[in-house]
Amino acid sequence: MLDEIYYRWQERHTTAELLHADCMLATDDTEETARAVLKRLADVTRRPDPDARVWQRMLLAVSRTNDQRRHTRIWNDTSKYFEARDEDLPKEVRSLEPKAASPRAGRSRRSGAQIDDGTLPSPITDETSQLARIIEQFGIAAPSALELGGVGLRPIDCTKRADSSLDFAGVLAGKWVNNRETFQSLLAMLKRFQERSPNGRARFLVIDPDSDAYQRLVQIRAGEVSPNSVNKLRELQLKFPCLEVRGIDHLPAFRVLVIDDDIVTVAPYDLENQSAQASRLGWEAPHMLLDPLATFPLAPAFRIYFDGEWNRAHQLYPKPRTF
Repeated sequence: MLDEIYYRWQERHTTAELLHADCMLATDDTEETARAVLKRLADVTRRPDPDARVWQRMLLAVSRTNDQRRHTRIWNDTSKYFEARDEDLPKEVRSLEPKAASPRAGRSRRSGAQIDDGTLPSPITDETSQLARIIEQFGIAAPSALELGGVGLRPIDCTKRADSSLDFAGVLAGKWVNNRETFQSLLAMLKRFQERSPNGRARFLVIDPDSDAYQRLVQIRAGEVSPNSVNKLRELQLKFPCLEVRGIDHLPAFRVLVIDDDIVTVAPYDLENQSAQASRLGWEAPHMLLDPLATFPLAPAFRIYFDGEWNRAHQLYPKPRTF
């Protein structure tokens, strides 16, 4: 009985999501709206037996993003869906085939007939080819992929790109507030989020300046450390309720950035073993862009990592003013 109620509810929820996607795509053909539709419908495609109607909406939305790799990946998933059911692709779906896709797109990777870039793969002849295939399935892309989407990795780029939410886990968040132009962009982002309350949200997870971890960071960076950036963020909470700052009492293992629950970037920290100079160059280190729509995506794992760290951290309230 409960199973039947659940499946009926899920069917109605899916229908509502599809109708919402139709309205969005019919009234606004911008790339921003297309990406919003992809984000909403991604959960529907991950269900054990997704509604067949979702694929046409996904393909239509991705065709408006100029993201050829993502278009091909969704086309492959669509083809595999109908092939598994021994059904022909509907006409409205076939019309959205990406230009680079092969007629055999969507065949099982085990058969060696298709890879995510839409071309027939050559046989794997070395470990590099095998590794490239694994990296693609995990959804790991080079930072240049961000640039192709009009998004850079610098904090100022992130503040301009974020539409309704931004989560950041790092050391002291100095690069978000110490540069005047970036700080002004951060303020504009928070104002934007505030206007969308209660949905707007910014979360900054940093080392607590009053913790032993902070003192260890002072040693690593040979004393060239200041809590001013954290204190600025703490003060901003008074003006922007959409902003929350929390502190950890250990050195972080990763820098994690999540924009609009869609873009996920990750870079590893090794603060204990880095030189003082190297530990300050984190934003110049290699970053991974993680595609949440990959076959075996890593992106959700790092969202869970962020949420776990966030839930264990404590809020950093504004410092009492002294006169």
